[in-house]
Amino acid sequence: MIPEIPLKVEYSLTAYEESLIPLMELMNRWGEAHQKKCWHLDLATCRFGIKFD
Repeated sequence: MIPEIPLKVEYSLTAYEESLIPLMELMNRWGEAHQKKCWHLDLATCRFGIKFD
């Protein structure tokens, strides 16, 4: 903790946690592409393929 007012805490990732960054970036790119693909659909249809009449 850094002695400031208000108190300030700095966090950092371990090397093990940093190894997940490429996976998280890939998942983010997939999510962005998927969102663009089905932006016009409702949530249930987009996520689960469920269509309500």
